[in-house]
Amino acid sequence: MRLGILSDIHVDLNTEGEDGITPAICRIIERQNIDCLITAGDVADDFRRSEGFVQTVRERTGRRCLFVPGNHDIWTEHHPEMSSWQIYEALQEVPGNLSSGPQPLADDWIAVGDLGWYDYSFGALNTR
Repeated sequence: MRLGILSDIHVDLNTEGEDGITPAICRIIERQNIDCLITAGDVADDFRRSEGFVQTVRERTGRRCLFVPGNHDIWTEHHPEMSSWQIYEALQEVPGNLSSGPQPLADDWIAVGDLGWYDYSFGALNTR
């Protein structure tokens, strides 16, 4: 099995106008004969765009696309009526979301993952 693993692709921040990142990733998946793409967070600042990316990769390549939401994926900027927790729960309904549980990859192999967001309050104190 050939895995592709990416993170922080920010399809909405790294493009002007039309999304050129998703088609490029799909071409690479096909050229490299990748069986499954795993995105490790921060696909987009809008969970609907993150969901759309996963669906588009599946549809265009016919390959599996698994993902772990990142902090950007659960931001509320585009959905102020929702909390980050509600967005996280909505993303759990998307097929391939590793925060919903382990996903089998091949014989004796599974993928597991979940969102991790560092709490900077645990960092070193500012000691000016």
